[in-house]
Amino acid sequence: MEVLVAVAILGLCAVGALRLALVSQRALDEARTRRAFLEQVAEIQMGLRDKTLSDNGTSGDLEWRQAQAPSQTGEASPAKWREVEIRAPGRTLRVVVP
Repeated sequence: MEVLVAVAILGLCAVGALRLALVSQRALDEARTRRAFLEQVAEIQMGLRDKTLSDNGTSGDLEWRQAQAPSQTGEASPAKWREVEIRAPGRTLRVVVP
């Protein structure tokens, strides 16, 4: 009887370890995907700042749109920064470009 209980406990531990490994793998995949997306966003942001990219465009599965940001002060002076919305499948990020 004790052997049966010990085998059952070992089986539960093995199942728990496999679940933990799967959850960890998913988290690592998500972190890699997020890092790659942010690196691409940084490249687009630098291209927009250097004027080597157009205001609207696509690159692979990324799509970006740039617009003049509204003035936060309510004054009539034009804003000194622009908003860029970058989209990828399942992700959207809005960044500010000076």
